[in-house]
Order: sequence, then structure tokens, then C-alpha cells
Amino acid sequence: PMTDPAVAPPPLDAIPPASSREPGRLILEVREVTKRFGGVTAVRGANLELRAGQVTSLIGPNGAGKTTLFNAVTGAIPATEGVIRFYGDAKNTAGAEI
Repeated sequence: PMTDPAVAPPPLDAIPPASSREPGRLILEVREVTKRFGGVTAVRGANLELRAGQVTSLIGPNGAGKTTLFNAVTGAIPATEGVIRFYGDAKNTAGAEI
């Protein structure tokens, strides 16, 4: 269980109802997201758009940063740089509180 409020997921009422999720609408936008751990850059300048009604996958070799990007998008860890928008609202942006 997540106990740190800085990394808690958004409340369910923050997610728009299904009626407002028309096909093609931008749900998640990841722009120039970078995550560094000390001197190691795990993710560098990632960009991603997820739209309603589309299936999207993230593939890559072991160590490519897939899990780190997922953790930044979900708020489990903060991004070092870049912005993550969920339904247009900035979330987990470098230096911002979730």
C-alpha cells in the first residue's frame, strides 16, 4: 500500500466518466520526460500520447527504462524533467507535487 501522499494515485472521482472519453480524445500526454538516478539516466526525453479507443504498447529491451517511465507516469517516482498530463492536467511534473 502507498502511504506517502506525495505519490498517491489520483482519486477515482478525478477520472472523467466514460461518457466524456470520446474516441480519439487525448487521455495521457508525456512530453520530454527524463528520470535520473544520481549519475544514471534511466529515461531520456520520452514522449508518448495515449488516446481513447486506441491500444498502445511500450516495448524495448531489458534496461531500456520501460518500468521507470511507467513509474513516473503513475506517480510512484517523480520525473526529473518534463511534463505528464492526464486529461490535460499536469501530473508528476518535474518539481511539482502530484
